[in-house]
Amino acid sequence: MDPERLKSRIAEAKKGGRLNLSYLKLAEISAATVNQIKTALPNLSEIDLRGNLLTELPKELGELTSLRIVRLSFNKFAEVPSVLSALPSLQKLEFTGNLLQEIPDEISTLKSLEELDISGNKVTTIGDNLTTLINLQILKAENNSIEDISENIGVMTELQRIDLSNNRLASLPKSIASLEKLAYLDVNANSLTEIPYELGFLPNLNHLETRYNNLKEPFKSMSEEGLSKFTEFLRDELERVKQEERERLKPVGLTIGAFQQFKILQDAPEDGEVTEVDSVISDQITYPAEAKLCEFRTGHTITAVGNKFLVFGGFVQSQNAKTNEIMYIDEMFLKWRVLKTTGKVPEPRDGHSAVYHPDSARLIIFGGVTADRKRTNAVYILDLDSLVWYNPLCEGIMPEPREYASCCLSPDGQTMICFGGHGNGMRYNDLHSLDLSTYTWQQLPTAGAAPSPRQACGICTSLVDIVVGGEVEEHDLLWVRGGRNNFVLDDMFYLDLNTFTWYECSKLNTPVIPSPSYGQIMVEYDANLYLVGGTHEMGGLVDGLYMFEYTVKEGETVSDTMRSLKGEWKILDSTMESNPYMAPFISGNRICTLQIGAKEDDRPRSSQLGAKAYWDILRTIEFEQLQPMESGLETFKNINVKEKNTKHILSNLDSMPQTYTSNTIKENKIQKYAKDFDKTFTELYPHRHQLLLLPLNECGVQKFICTTIRPTQLNHTNLYDLEGCAQFVSNFIKYETLKDRTRFPLYIPSSQTIIKWQSGDCFDMSILLTSLLIGAGYDAYCVCGYAPEWVTENNQTRTVCPYLHRKQSSVALVGKEKSGKDKNKNKKDSPKYGVRKSKHLQSNYEKEMRAKKAIDFNKGDEEKQKVPHYEQATPYSSASKHLHCWVLVMAPHRDIASHIFVEPSTGTVYKVPESPYQGVEFIWNNHNFYANMQLTETGTPIPVAPMTFNLTNEKQWESLLSQELGAQEEDEQEAADNIYSTGPTPRTTKDTPSTVGRFGGAAETPAAPGAEEDQAEESYMGKFTIDMPKSWCQAIQIPQDIFDLRCPKGSKERRYYKCIHEVFAMFGDTARWDGMIERLVIFQDDEYEKIEETREYFTRRKDKLRQRVTLSLKETTIELFDEGSSFGLKKMVTKKGEYRLFEFHHGARLDGLLKREEVINKKISEYFKERDDHLIYRSVTYDDTELEDLEDDDGVEVFNLEEGQGQKAENAQLPFLKMTEKFSRTLDVPAGDDVYKRTYFVAADQIRLNFHFGEDRITASSRLYTKEGLTHVTEVDTLKEKPTGSALLEEYQRLLLAERECSQAIRDVEREIRSILDSRMKEEQNIILTVPYYDVTRIKKEESDEEKQEEEQVEHDFLSAFLPSTINVRHLTRTECFAVRDKCLKALKDRLIERANIIQARHDEETAALAKRQANFQRDRDQMSQEEEEEYEKACEESMFRIHILEQRLKKHEEQALQKYYALDSKLRSDPRLAAMSIAADANKGLGL
Repeated sequence: MDPERLKSRIAEAKKGGRLNLSYLKLAEISAATVNQIKTALPNLSEIDLRGNLLTELPKELGELTSLRIVRLSFNKFAEVPSVLSALPSLQKLEFTGNLLQEIPDEISTLKSLEELDISGNKVTTIGDNLTTLINLQILKAENNSIEDISENIGVMTELQRIDLSNNRLASLPKSIASLEKLAYLDVNANSLTEIPYELGFLPNLNHLETRYNNLKEPFKSMSEEGLSKFTEFLRDELERVKQEERERLKPVGLTIGAFQQFKILQDAPEDGEVTEVDSVISDQITYPAEAKLCEFRTGHTITAVGNKFLVFGGFVQSQNAKTNEIMYIDEMFLKWRVLKTTGKVPEPRDGHSAVYHPDSARLIIFGGVTADRKRTNAVYILDLDSLVWYNPLCEGIMPEPREYASCCLSPDGQTMICFGGHGNGMRYNDLHSLDLSTYTWQQLPTAGAAPSPRQACGICTSLVDIVVGGEVEEHDLLWVRGGRNNFVLDDMFYLDLNTFTWYECSKLNTPVIPSPSYGQIMVEYDANLYLVGGTHEMGGLVDGLYMFEYTVKEGETVSDTMRSLKGEWKILDSTMESNPYMAPFISGNRICTLQIGAKEDDRPRSSQLGAKAYWDILRTIEFEQLQPMESGLETFKNINVKEKNTKHILSNLDSMPQTYTSNTIKENKIQKYAKDFDKTFTELYPHRHQLLLLPLNECGVQKFICTTIRPTQLNHTNLYDLEGCAQFVSNFIKYETLKDRTRFPLYIPSSQTIIKWQSGDCFDMSILLTSLLIGAGYDAYCVCGYAPEWVTENNQTRTVCPYLHRKQSSVALVGKEKSGKDKNKNKKDSPKYGVRKSKHLQSNYEKEMRAKKAIDFNKGDEEKQKVPHYEQATPYSSASKHLHCWVLVMAPHRDIASHIFVEPSTGTVYKVPESPYQGVEFIWNNHNFYANMQLTETGTPIPVAPMTFNLTNEKQWESLLSQELGAQEEDEQEAADNIYSTGPTPRTTKDTPSTVGRFGGAAETPAAPGAEEDQAEESYMGKFTIDMPKSWCQAIQIPQDIFDLRCPKGSKERRYYKCIHEVFAMFGDTARWDGMIERLVIFQDDEYEKIEETREYFTRRKDKLRQRVTLSLKETTIELFDEGSSFGLKKMVTKKGEYRLFEFHHGARLDGLLKREEVINKKISEYFKERDDHLIYRSVTYDDTELEDLEDDDGVEVFNLEEGQGQKAENAQLPFLKMTEKFSRTLDVPAGDDVYKRTYFVAADQIRLNFHFGEDRITASSRLYTKEGLTHVTEVDTLKEKPTGSALLEEYQRLLLAERECSQAIRDVEREIRSILDSRMKEEQNIILTVPYYDVTRIKKEESDEEKQEEEQVEHDFLSAFLPSTINVRHLTRTECFAVRDKCLKALKDRLIERANIIQARHDEETAALAKRQANFQRDRDQMSQEEEEEYEKACEESMFRIHILEQRLKKHEEQALQKYYALDSKLRSDPRLAAMSIAADANKGLGL
């Protein structure tokens, strides 16, 4: 190359930074030329070598690292020069018109390349090596021979312009549709027959050239219509093709009933192979995914978005580990994939909640238990557009960490509502909301009957239109159903989200109620609620589907309207398959289930193969296909819980005691004897009901009925008397009607099993009650007979509630039970002789008037509260012959005056003649079995009223065992089991012969066929002895926490006539948050809608509230408090806007106040007792004429307006009209001088004094003072000297002072009333329950393994305070180790010395004090008394004792100080963080240093 020309070109380049060597016909460029260019232009950015004859470039060109543009067009290059890969800043490469045939791999190193022009070459393929240029924006490849383009071109997301015209392309890759920035695409003059449909979705494409191709129709004609129409055509065609593909590939379902069943494909690609799946929000977006089958798991969530389903988290049983994978399945292809997500992925977890937010296309994950066994309250967000996880920083009041919380979207879709859950050692019933736009938590304050704390309950929202006062209002409702605490629940609540008031859904007019369950799904569809899945009490899955229809009546207020909501559960005619590996979920208008295998498959389920279990079946059904079941409802109505529980026990017999599953020799003997007794009885009385002698127990083993009673005395004081035992059984056990009220139950379980189930029929409850009563010392029997239908069904809706009048004693208990000591004491104390009391005279006229008045009152009361009685049916008509079992308690044990019946289902006690029972077949206890032989002429038992219960009369009662044996057993006084004993109480039995009974006597009984055989058998039976075997049942044991539940699952409701009685648990998780243990709601109507009165009973309240009575019609509330309440309150009565009454505990207040009455804004009266100033009464009457003026004044609110309104101005007070004070008699002051009443007429400016009545006086003295100076004195005693004017003036001055004090006291009373009302409001808003020590030690906290591990204390790191900050970065040097050790030892030494100085200082103080005391004694010894000397000696002994102790403590400290010092030094040497110190020492030792 001409040097001069090169110099001139270099000189030009210095000006513009561009070296132009084009069209010089250069065949080569030498290294010297490049060095000259490098020297002259070290920062050269562009070199133009176009139009030369170059075939290669020197390697020295790579030293021009600043080159950004290289132009090599129209040369003779056969390949791209390799030296270009050494140019890191190269952004543009022009390679037009060369001899290039393929793109080399070295081009992939040009990462900064933004524009590439390879047009006019002989390139045939654009391969993957070019697709690595991710920053490339312009690609020019026209006029080549390109036939193929890599499918990976879609990763070159920066491409904006592509020119592929004049090539040989037969097709374009679909991945071009991923180039969102592509604006220009030229494919003219190729061999294309069609254009990829995906190009229609390029958002920035504004130029598309497709001419001169072989396009087929309709591509050719549509391409000529313009870009917009062509792209629209491409989009439509893509949707059509996809739809056709879906229809072609759509799995063909198998119809199983109303369900569609699909098999999930198992022929997925091998694990680890990355594929693409359609996005859940758009078919134009794909997700990277990995092929993987979804294994069976628990604690997961399934979220449906359209026809795609996402499974997140859970515990994978085959791996014994938790996961954080997002499993994906498309309903159209039914292949499992795991999505490849990025961002801040949540930790593996289970027990979490998931909600899909359609507005933002995000999946929200809350709570759960992580893999390291810790509960969390973190929120994670998965953006379903980009598959990126986020962990937003939430603000506000966050929920406590919890698992199995129930979450759903609010009706407006803007917030996520979170309810309940299981936290650390407790469950919650709080309500939180998360704003999904700002991610701010808020705890929602609620009122009303809130659900008990629970986890895994069903939750959903709905919209309801209600009519209030003739106007329609829209209200959003939040529904909560079921869940679990210590029990599985079946209750239902709804929250008005407009007022945040809870209501219990108790008005259910339904024949079928879903079984208690947790983990169920509740969803609202078409104004009805649907209940799907869940786990029932026995641990199995609920396979029934239920629908809840509800209506709301019009009301005067929102509260009345909401309370009128009535609902009906309906079981649907389609049920899910009973599959233990089923996971139900909701997808739009369908119920879907994922499960393992199906009943219809011949192949075994994957879980049964011993390998990994995969969900391989999908079932779906639309809500519209579900119809309420109309026939076969009786099957569901008559589901017997006892039989269901028994079947569960029969499948687990290995866990039952041996006495339950087998019989002893004595039991076999008594059973053989009982069978003979039953056979003979049936032959003699074929028309009578059979006997219940040998029922099956819960293990399916026959047991003698008498041995089912296990007398037990428990240590619960409430079970020591009849009433306590009866109420406990009726409340604690859920009553079940007999499946067939004409037959005995199939199973009679033990009482301990019934306690465990907390459910049983009349036989089970009677046996349990009899066992407790016998254990408590009563003579109790189980009675089997007949009762009216309302008794057998426990229908008390026409029975007056026995709890309405609590002060009245039970109808059958006569007097109080007294021990023998009390009786003897009373006899001893009563005098032998006494003066006869004078006869009490009474007016006959007054007596007649009182009787007449009582009759009139009773008549009016009966008409007003006329209770419809049950119709008493004929004792043995077909309509009334219902088998029933109850308890007989016979006199005179435990001071029972007469025989009584106890109904176990209600705890009601009846006198025998007044009982509702219709007949008795037989009775039994733990000693014997008695058949009733008191029969009518037709051979049926006589009615109950005329019956006698003399069990020793064999003509009336035929015993299975002889009376002699029974007497002997009673003489043995078989003791009841005591819970304090280590085992069953030993029983003493005697071998006594027993013969078959005569059933009413041989003379009255006709000979039956086969009598000779009976006599032979009787003779055989007499050869062996019969005695009562021990009870096969375990002793009844009721732990304190279970006893405190008081009723099944902590609550029980019983309906009486116009009354609902509710009982709640006292302690534990099922106890109410407000401490309520009992509630009695009295209604005006039979529909239980209009409340007249509500009585609520509380316990464990910190505010000491014991009872609250609300009179709805009178708008009056009465509250009773125990001692220890704030302000000493005993009773508080409030009538809205009219009246208030405060009663106080005597002695709780220093001012002696007993009662305070307030007529609001009119008068306040106070009553006192035992005050030093003898004040017994104080009142104030307000001038209400100025009340209106005060209320009209802006910003002024008087002190006694309605509570809750607040006080705007504390000094705004009503003026006084009159004040009054009354005093009790002062005995040392004459009556004429002892003031009885002081009245201050504030408005009239007068003061009046009234004195006490003198002895035998009917009038009293008085004085009247006016502020004008006038005085009027009225003196009863005329001989008494009248007071002088100065005395009256002095007294008047004292009265003015007393008036000011009285006025100030009343103002203080007004402030105290405000304080009491504010205090009560705060106490009700923040109810605190006290937990006694004994309760803390017995409450069972359900803590998981992770919580137990958290309780382990971590050892304190004593070295952390002395380590340098670099310890986390590098190891310490030897010098640093010694410095750390010296600092640590010095700190210990300083602490030890400081401790020694403290002990020494105390020793010196005591020694000096003793020396001073001794010196004073020596000085004053002669003047001291005996008592002072003894006091001195005692003080010296105490001082010497303290000095001796301090000396010992100092000596011990000195000994231990050295030990602690050397122990710490040894510990430091062995610490791994100071290892360099010991290593260096060992090295020195090895070198001999």
